[in-house]
Amino acid sequence: MLIATSAEAKVWRVDNNTGTPGDFTTATAAVTSSSVASGDTLYFNGSATDYGSATLTKKLVMIGPGYFLNENPETQVVTQTARLSNIVLNPGSQGSEVMGFEGVSCDIRTSNIVMRRNKDCYAYIGYYISTGVSNVFVSQNYIYAVYVGSSCTNVFITNNYIFSSGISSSTTAVIHVAQNVINGPGITTYNSFVYNNIMNSGSVSGTGNSYNNNLCNGTQFAAGNGNVQNVTMTNVFVGTGSTDGKWKLKAGSPALGAGINGEECGMFGGNEPYILSGLPPIPAIWSFSQPSIVPASGTLQIRIKANAHN
Repeated sequence: MLIATSAEAKVWRVDNNTGTPGDFTTATAAVTSSSVASGDTLYFNGSATDYGSATLTKKLVMIGPGYFLNENPETQVVTQTARLSNIVLNPGSQGSEVMGFEGVSCDIRTSNIVMRRNKDCYAYIGYYISTGVSNVFVSQNYIYAVYVGSSCTNVFITNNYIFSSGISSSTTAVIHVAQNVINGPGITTYNSFVYNNIMNSGSVSGTGNSYNNNLCNGTQFAAGNGNVQNVTMTNVFVGTGSTDGKWKLKAGSPALGAGINGEECGMFGGNEPYILSGLPPIPAIWSFSQPSIVPASGTLQIRIKANAHN
């Protein structure tokens, strides 16, 4: 799902930490700069200071370091997250991608947008405009809520952990809700496709939907079509480990192999499984060491450990 950029695209660094100046210190300064061209990539360093809001009118790839970085193994040397406030994706920003941030709210007002691997975030898809958008992917997030406006089509909400406010879709939007773990308050969709999810708590409402191969803790999904009711959720998840890792399936889980094509249900199943800590699909240094003392005639030996992430 990673968006390819041209060979001429440039990478810029955004960093507001004292003593480590980047090319820019705020999101707005970066996206509005005349030097930053459509197709460029913005890397945001972890920081205790929010990078603010921005409005995109050109195609950009915005990448943060991920989250829960001190909970999962081999993530980043620096475990500070990068926070964004509100990102508006206007016409002209088609092909943009926002990933690896904490606290971001994406107001998506154009088509062909990817929002993935973010934490404590919101997605507003065609919600504040009168015309629908299409081909929007909200995937692999640890997300508060998704709101979908009227006449939106080909909206894919997949492989997320969804909590707090759930999913709410317009009566004229057609969306796909698949491979998620939903932990209240529930989902409201119309004439849409809901499959391979695990509902740990919450409700299901709407009309004209296709519900297939979902597991629920009550009777939210009607029996039949591969749906499984009244599942004891302590038998489904490992329930231990990191904040996001505890939603992996345990041995013998009823969600194993319960998907439409025999895949596992939930956020770690399917072709694009959830990635722990929302690590972006780029190499990341997770260990850095050097000796405290080096003889005058000696050689400074630095040891670096890094992983390539998909």
